[in-house]
Amino acid sequence: MSVKTKIIIRYIAIAFWLAFFIPFLYIFRPINHKVRRLMCRLILFNSGIKVKIEGSFDKSAKLLILNHQSMLDIISVETLHDANLCWVSKKEITDYFYYGHINKAPHMISIDREDKTGLVKLLTEAKDRLSKNRPIVIFPEGTRGKNSQMLPFKVGAKMLAEKLELRVQPIVVVDSARFLDQKHFARGEKLHESSEMLTIVAMPSFVPQKGSDWLNETRANMQSILDEKRANPV
Repeated sequence: MSVKTKIIIRYIAIAFWLAFFIPFLYIFRPINHKVRRLMCRLILFNSGIKVKIEGSFDKSAKLLILNHQSMLDIISVETLHDANLCWVSKKEITDYFYYGHINKAPHMISIDREDKTGLVKLLTEAKDRLSKNRPIVIFPEGTRGKNSQMLPFKVGAKMLAEKLELRVQPIVVVDSARFLDQKHFARGEKLHESSEMLTIVAMPSFVPQKGSDWLNETRANMQSILDEKRANPV
């Protein structure tokens, strides 16, 4: 099967199962995270993608920070993590017709990047979700990366971790874009196609020290893992 055909099948699987499960996210709200996990597992199964994790999720970590390339970042972590995760996303996604309910039904956090009070809203809503035992998951790059180097991290993750004194766990998803878009990387770098295995690396968790440059140091450590995995593909 050609790469192009595989990508088309994967997009169809994502669109179909998201559309199918949205009503059930409302019907079964008390076990919403279990519905999401089933949905994500079906997407991966129909997409022919397997996921493996190196390391383990720290159940005491209340803020997960991920690099971002594609929808598979969310799908793969939802498949493996036991908790009722609360994802932080941009408002445009929540505003999508019908598919925006994938954020609305589970009460994810939606941020308007043009709103100057966005960070205040983020902090307020994060407190609410944490009080309900929901770890917060954020993409500190703010948007999808378009080449092999992660984008600079924005201040939202730093504010959440330090203001709310949260234990942070960095999570690296290794080149999820190669499963959905071979032309995703702006510089034309060819990603390995040796397997249909998507690797997730759960890095050690930590409590950030206020006043330190921990956010940029974390970005550098995550980038180092990405570079290492690319040099030694599955």
